[in-house]
Amino acid sequence: MFEKIFSIFDRFSTSFQVLSDLHLEVNQQYLSFEIPVCAKHLILAGDIGRLVDYDNYRCFLQKQTDRFELVFLVLGNHEFYNDTFAAGLQRARQLEQEPSLNGRLILLHRGRYDIPESHFTILGCTLWSRIPDETRGVVSSRIQDFKKIRDWTVNDHNGGHEADLAWLLSEIELIRSKNKAQNKKQSVLVMTHHAPSLQGTSSPQHANNPWSSAFATDILSQISKSSGVKVWVFGHTHYTTELRNKGIRLVANQRGTDVKCQPGSWRCRRPAYAAPFPAPDNEESKSEDLAKQATRRKYVLASGFLLLSLASFVVQTETAVYIQHDLGWDKPYCMLYLTHGSWFLLWPIQLLLLRIQKRKLSWETFWRRHVYLLHTTGQMVESRDLHITSRDSHRSPIPYLLKTTAFVTTALTVAAGSWYVAVNMTTPSDLTAIYNCSAFFAYAFSIPLLKDKLRFDKVFSVAVAIVGVLVVAYGDRDDGKATDGAEGKAKHEAQNRLLGNIIIGVGSILYGLYEVLYKRFACPPEGTSAGRSMIFANTFGSLIGTFTLLVLWIPLPVLHYLGWETFRWPTGEAAWLLAVSVLASAVFCGSFLILISLTSPVLSSVAALLTIFLVAFIDWFRTGQPLSAASIIGGILIILAFFLLSWSTYREMNEERKKNIDEDDVESESDE
Repeated sequence: MFEKIFSIFDRFSTSFQVLSDLHLEVNQQYLSFEIPVCAKHLILAGDIGRLVDYDNYRCFLQKQTDRFELVFLVLGNHEFYNDTFAAGLQRARQLEQEPSLNGRLILLHRGRYDIPESHFTILGCTLWSRIPDETRGVVSSRIQDFKKIRDWTVNDHNGGHEADLAWLLSEIELIRSKNKAQNKKQSVLVMTHHAPSLQGTSSPQHANNPWSSAFATDILSQISKSSGVKVWVFGHTHYTTELRNKGIRLVANQRGTDVKCQPGSWRCRRPAYAAPFPAPDNEESKSEDLAKQATRRKYVLASGFLLLSLASFVVQTETAVYIQHDLGWDKPYCMLYLTHGSWFLLWPIQLLLLRIQKRKLSWETFWRRHVYLLHTTGQMVESRDLHITSRDSHRSPIPYLLKTTAFVTTALTVAAGSWYVAVNMTTPSDLTAIYNCSAFFAYAFSIPLLKDKLRFDKVFSVAVAIVGVLVVAYGDRDDGKATDGAEGKAKHEAQNRLLGNIIIGVGSILYGLYEVLYKRFACPPEGTSAGRSMIFANTFGSLIGTFTLLVLWIPLPVLHYLGWETFRWPTGEAAWLLAVSVLASAVFCGSFLILISLTSPVLSSVAALLTIFLVAFIDWFRTGQPLSAASIIGGILIILAFFLLSWSTYREMNEERKKNIDEDDVESESDE
């Protein structure tokens, strides 16, 4: 499966598997990232994760020390993020002493390890690069190290380079002298995080960047050809490569290369298990492309779930209306309870689909990874940060999620219940127009709760959508003279109309609030992978359904006792159509929550208005009554508003994603 990279002529064959720049801190992948074992020893050339994530970092290393004979680790710059250099180094040394690692972790911070019963030595250090005076300004402003490593300066960086280089040259010279004196051929593998050469160690398009000095330093000319250095493993540049320079084989692999020290040819192949990795700090020119690619992927997924939500909502609406009006099973709260309660099915169905997708994993491994994903995503939701601090990693997200489920479900239930209460108190036109103003309230609440900017294009799009709703609702009103019977009905209706409009107005406000509350308190932060966001959205939807089933049954006997809604199970056609409506509601919930999670509550709310036109269109086919001019014009306005808002949201997401990449908050596309 993996080909040889270099050979050390030794009677003992020693194989190494090389990885660097895993960035497991992104989406907290410490327990979910899998490394297939292809060699006896594992070399981790830095930027594996952050040492402040101590327990998770240790768990990742423990999994590797259980499977590899030895694990060699040098520290990268990201290891020290959100901490001081001294504190990070202390954590690293503590890791090496952890009993759970069974003495198999070899920390090489200016360290040397001689493979027993062989003529093979490993030297390791970070080898911080040297930043010249002329590039200090641009490097300190562009490179995240000087913002995310506490109290870290260019002087500290250069001081680290001088100390690392002095130690490294001293050790190499010591080995060379010993080889010469004893007529030995001790072969050396050097592992550093920063690159030992500016030539060929980064992507060619970044060869002349003014901040390249933060990633590599030309030092190979200081290494004697008789030094015994055969291979130099490095990372940091996020550029997988293999080349020869000054007689030394340079090997870099971000997430995967197999290195074997045994007789054979010098060949390198990128392994099949190499995974996508975050863009390095110096790839500014790629930032926009990466942002567009990530945003496009989310938008494609969001488009699919939009179509699914529209289709399922139409099915739910048509069956609900038919059951209540045509079949006479008019039990609005019971229907609300059953439809919302059905959402508990989302997580079990999702788990089944994920299990089928990952059927090659053992159940124990699959379950552990799934629980870990939900646990860490819950911590990210609570902390509103992709990078979980050491303190947050010890905190269970369950109490937070239970409280969030309770108040979000309550807001949703009151909002949805207001529709059923007001349906017999006000006119259908008022009901439709006022309730669907929730799109406006979603935007209004997004400004203080989600810190959305007040943008003209968004305001205009929402306004056009509401105008479209008003046209549909009021465009076909008959202003002619009414008959005596109609006048009496209108007089009776007018008595409750004001109260009904107030109730549905409150419901509209609460529904807009529900969407924003869900986005603010139950969605992972920006930068979370689409896969992880979808899995958590369905899980939270299942929590809403479970809360509904366990708590919101209480009004059913109360309503029955008061005679406001006598409880009666549906039978015959009403029963199986109710089952269809309930399942459609579950599908709508899952897809709509995913849509909000991937985009925004404002876009999702306006997208939901498309169902007004779709329901009217379906009614045309079902009843034979053609669409009115008002329905067509209003529908066109809603569709236009949706596309305007979609474009505005797409641009906003792209800008936000580019900002996240520039600030090093890069998402992994893995759902793990």
